[in-house]
Amino acid sequence: MSPFSLFHKMNRVKLELFLDLPMPAIVSHLRACGLLRSTLMCPKCAVPCVEYQLKKSPSWPGCGWRCNNCATTFSALRDSWFSRTRIDIRPLLRMLYAFSWEQASFRSVQHELRCPDGSTISRQTFVDYCRYVFYSFCKVCTLSLFPTISHYSDCWAAYHRISNIGKYTHLTVNHSVTFKDKVTRACTNGVEGMWQRLKLGHKRRFGTHRSQLPSHIGAAVFFIRHELEDRFEAMLRAISENFPIK
Repeated sequence: MSPFSLFHKMNRVKLELFLDLPMPAIVSHLRACGLLRSTLMCPKCAVPCVEYQLKKSPSWPGCGWRCNNCATTFSALRDSWFSRTRIDIRPLLRMLYAFSWEQASFRSVQHELRCPDGSTISRQTFVDYCRYVFYSFCKVCTLSLFPTISHYSDCWAAYHRISNIGKYTHLTVNHSVTFKDKVTRACTNGVEGMWQRLKLGHKRRFGTHRSQLPSHIGAAVFFIRHELEDRFEAMLRAISENFPIK
């Protein structure tokens, strides 16, 4: 049985029961899921480190690794996706759960981080916003799409270049006349519906700052892709697959 099965169909009550376990037990299960490192070599001495637990600090930073040769200690988060955070595992997993089910809000983050005035939200963030480089439309097609794929689009002039950049089948539909071409059978309703879902969040937030737009688009695509799955489990699996322990 996969260790991720523990998170399958997990509701908020079961999540709290999991978070009530001793920290070594939580760390052990996250290691079994591939979310945390199971072994560590000291970068200074090149010898295996041993697990340790600080008695004075039962929280997340107190559970980690120690080199018996040079007495250097390392966090249990080392080299993992969670190493980007400055938050204890319990509120972090609560926020991931809320985010997975679209229950996260500015107020809930304030509550979990115990900062009612919101002054430390930016400093205690648990996700690094990447600086995306936007490629031109044609370059994206060349790099990301198979040559034999079919493109459905409206009659915007910029799309006419698709046939010049590869062996693509390009079918168009004139939206001023119909939404499904009777000859080519091209239909863009699926794409239009996806963009509508993206714009709903934009309207709900009364706009989106340009620097945060890629992260909001990525979140919306994640929700669409895993709409019929257990999102919390899917989120943890995605972290394990896309941010493997190095």
